[in-house]
Amino acid sequence: MEFSAINATIEGLRTASPKPDIFGASHHGFALNPPLPEKDVVAFERKYRIELPADYRRFLTEVGNGGAGPYYGMFRLGERMDMRSLVGWDENDGVVGVLSESFPHTAPWNDLTGEPTEDDENDDQYDEKCQKFYERYFSPRYVNGAVPLSDSGCASSHLARRDWPGGRSCLVRLPVRLPRYPAAFQ
Repeated sequence: MEFSAINATIEGLRTASPKPDIFGASHHGFALNPPLPEKDVVAFERKYRIELPADYRRFLTEVGNGGAGPYYGMFRLGERMDMRSLVGWDENDGVVGVLSESFPHTAPWNDLTGEPTEDDENDDQYDEKCQKFYERYFSPRYVNGAVPLSDSGCASSHLARRDWPGGRSCLVRLPVRLPRYPAAFQ
């Protein structure tokens, strides 16, 4: 992958007049954060017992640690979006799974088993049924093995799956994980 073209393209967008009207660009202003030192990437990999995908690792150390990118931009390593702010994350924090575990999906996933229906609303156990369903449905185990990369708005995230067959990484797009809205994989 040729990274010099990325820097040139982003610089062209940043200095363009008039500024391109691209969704989310006002958030990052077509600016990249400085690249990460190798020692910081190594520390991250050791902490989480993983090897980052080679292309993503090179991007972090040669191009930038987040900033300009699709939609609202790329996250810094170890950050994710929480509403309108970037925040640090930890494994199993309710959003990010366990990075050293395998990514659990090989196809689109939207298992609605056990989802309460409108017919259940008058049931005395409705709230408990909803709670049980949401705890299962939104479990961070469904994103094990994936590193948060970016946010495209409305809780739609892009993740780097680090254990794609053949040793390559794969971009996974998880739209809002709400019942009736299926997850999509690219």
